Amino acid sequence: MADTFTPNLNLTKVQVGGSVNTWGSKLNASMDLLDTAIAARMPIAGGLFTGPVGIDGGSESAPGFYFDTSTGSGFFSDTDDELAITIAETEIGRFSSTGLLMSKLAFDDELNGYVSTVNHFRLEAFETDANNGGLVGYTRTGGSITEKFRFDENGRLGLGQSSPAALLDRNGTECWNVIDMAAGTAINLALGNHFYKTISATTTFTITNTPGSRGTGFILELTDGGSETINWPSSVKWPNGVAPTLTASGVDILFFHTKDGGTTWRGALSQQASA
Repeated sequence: MADTFTPNLNLTKVQVGGSVNTWGSKLNASMDLLDTAIAARMPIAGGLFTGPVGIDGGSESAPGFYFDTSTGSGFFSDTDDELAITIAETEIGRFSSTGLLMSKLAFDDELNGYVSTVNHFRLEAFETDANNGGLVGYTRTGGSITEKFRFDENGRLGLGQSSPAALLDRNGTECWNVIDMAAGTAINLALGNHFYKTISATTTFTITNTPGSRGTGFILELTDGGSETINWPSSVKWPNGVAPTLTASGVDILFFHTKDGGTTWRGALSQQASA
């Protein structure tokens, strides 16, 4: 039987009982081929594999594994995204198929952890001592990161405030929805805290979706409120027990507040005939 050859590296498989005078040279040639192939993909001193080491996960068409000993990083990849593990910095990240870092879970030298979405958002846990810590949220614009909120070890939330001094400490403007009631008569606090309406017929107001057992309030802006009869909920209490006289042609501003989830509302006329 003649010599045969291996399917991948074309190494000579010497004929059994033959090649009496040439088997040594054939074997040496095969060893040289094998040595060259191994050296190209598995260098002895430094370097990387020149091709991926495939790990068949059974669900993706082309999964792979990569590890770089010079940086201490590596990733498992599928057809869409990659999961990166950086040993040197103790990071686990998710990359896009083009190599863009999309999100990251990392731990610094003191094992403070954070979840990061590069160029978008970063959420970081911190500790003030061995028994206390909190959470910080950042946004990234261009190359700079800016802290946007901090939930500290005392349960205080700072919005634009890195050292919150109260349960809610805000540095900036607060806004809320402004609701056009149109033909409606329900002051629905699930929609917002500022309502406006033009009165053109007898109107009976109701107040709905008040947060239970909590303090809250709202503003009601009425146009031509004195032109028709207005019926207020029995829960609304006015100064001296008398509802205000509203402007027949013009704008009035009323304010309402409750401290008991709407059982009792305190109403007051803030501005009358507001120009």
